[in-house]
Amino acid sequence: MSTIKKNILFILALLCLGECIAQNAVQDFKMINNTYVKNELLSMDIEYIYYQDENSKIATETKKGSFKKSGKNILSSLIGITTIQNERYMWMIDNENKVIVVSKPKISFDMTMISSIDSMLKVCSSVDFKELSKKEHSYQLNFNKNSDNYKSISVIYNADTYFLNNITISFREPVLTDVNNEASVKKIPKLKIQYSNINTKPNLSSISFSEQKYFEVKDQKIFGKGQYKEYTFINNILANEK
Repeated sequence: MSTIKKNILFILALLCLGECIAQNAVQDFKMINNTYVKNELLSMDIEYIYYQDENSKIATETKKGSFKKSGKNILSSLIGITTIQNERYMWMIDNENKVIVVSKPKISFDMTMISSIDSMLKVCSSVDFKELSKKEHSYQLNFNKNSDNYKSISVIYNADTYFLNNITISFREPVLTDVNNEASVKKIPKLKIQYSNINTKPNLSSISFSEQKYFEVKDQKIFGKGQYKEYTFINNILANEK
């Protein structure tokens, strides 16, 4: 697993606010979340840029991905994992390890990670707001020393549309520059996530969200199709029926 893939797992709750955050910040983050929720059709490109040293201008690793949405249908390609959802199933494809996890679909799919506003109340020390331009605003969330992973998270968004432009995560603790060599130098890393080519009227075919070329389900058993016959399938359908 690549360094960027390991670090991106930390963003699952990255846009949460604290008691220290002013009410206008809370409202702005809710507006961002609502923007992604209300648009039934949506597509965008996403780029993950990892820096071993937060002070460096040269990226160590870059990963490109995308996100598409048509109602409750989802197609995302992020950090080597493809996730597809339709009205019947949600499946996550790990081509590197040839594994597909199949589950029942989620009611909603929060791509922005902004919905859990209250969960970091106790670890946020301050928040700085900047009006970078008339169309671009930013918040920097600064975390106190009780926060295990993050030193700060900077969020830049379009002040007119409330779509995200980019997110920058500064980690607190230094890590090995070579994960396979414990004698290597330790640096504090930084991860930047950029959003571009946002389209609220994409032409998306229903075939893009179909499981037909991947697998079929018979009597709660999953059978791979074509090249995916050789993949290992993890069946979470029954576990998610509650």
